Amino acid sequence: MKNLNFCIIGAGKVGTALAKHFYSCGIQIDQVVDSKLTNARSLASMVKAKSFSSDLFLIPQTTNLICISVQDRNIKSVVNNLADGKNKFSSVYIFHTSGSETSEVLYPLKKLGSQILSFHPLFSFASRKIEYDLSNVFFAIESDSKIASNFAKRLCKEINANSIIIQKEEKALYHAFAVFISNYLTVILAQAEKSLLSKESKIKINNLYKPLIDSTLRNIEILGVREGLTGPAKRGDRETIKNNIGALQKYSPELTKVYKEFAKIIEGHR
Repeated sequence: MKNLNFCIIGAGKVGTALAKHFYSCGIQIDQVVDSKLTNARSLASMVKAKSFSSDLFLIPQTTNLICISVQDRNIKSVVNNLADGKNKFSSVYIFHTSGSETSEVLYPLKKLGSQILSFHPLFSFASRKIEYDLSNVFFAIESDSKIASNFAKRLCKEINANSIIIQKEEKALYHAFAVFISNYLTVILAQAEKSLLSKESKIKINNLYKPLIDSTLRNIEILGVREGLTGPAKRGDRETIKNNIGALQKYSPELTKVYKEFAKIIEGHR
């Protein structure tokens, strides 16, 4: 995409990964802004940005694309500061990367003439030190504006990513499922590690369960979700379910409740 004057606000895990990926796809980052100047300087150096700053009011007038990649609780403050600044951001595309917040949080900038949207990468970012490949990752686009949505679709193609349109009323549910699939998988693995592996064990929990996770995804890829499902609840094996629940009850009553509820869901869809 030509003539992009791109500013990234927030040099945390998401902002860093996005900036690196955009840069690897040939998109120039003009400025990096972060409340911590050292973070802004570091990321700017990585992507050869033209400038960096800790001051939102120093964003150049020529900027026409802004990515707000700060924590959800800080988005409103950033938006209000931008709206109160000297730049009026007319005809500027502005998106945030939150999975749960909708584009409504950007409305103060819409009133100034900006095209606003939420642009969430369906991906897990754990550290700025990890080199992530975002090729073929889906970005969830949500906006009241067809112009903004179409721009985001083009942007996805430019960065070798995929896109999905999410309606405003679907955003919270979309993010809830993302939490289930990513965060809760990590929690379950942590519990398995705690219960099965001693401190002296040379086996890593991710290596232990990776073939199981990979084969589950492969089954779903080939057969679909319903036919790819395996396990005692799918088979109606109540004796095994009873034994599982008994073992979990001794280890963790909380996990027992989770197991029971998921077993009910699976039994209800057999």
